[in-house]
Amino acid sequence: MKNTKNRGILHFLIYKEHSSKEYTGVCLELGLLDVSENPDYLKQSLIDAAKGYVHTIIKEKLSDDLLNISPAKEYKELYLRALQSLRIDRKIEKVEPKLNDILVFTKQIDTRSYLM
Repeated sequence: MKNTKNRGILHFLIYKEHSSKEYTGVCLELGLLDVSENPDYLKQSLIDAAKGYVHTIIKEKLSDDLLNISPAKEYKELYLRALQSLRIDRKIEKVEPKLNDILVFTKQIDTRSYLM
């Protein structure tokens, strides 16, 4: 699905660098990248940056193409591997990540609040 100023979904990835104490966070469709030692701060920082970015695209009536930037291959592959690593135990209806220190999440584009 292609993102537009009226609707869409942004995909986020946060993972820990193996060689350091830092986490890297990425918004795949917007090309946003940030780094922090605190994953909770990083998540909020990415969401805030995405809100500002989407707000600017809407306010300035810029091209929807700016909401659909192709991510770097490494981030796309890491995001897909993280999704595949999730295992749903149907007996207890619990999702358990197999990879350590990685988080994937999405946010919807909504013209009323820019991101839900």
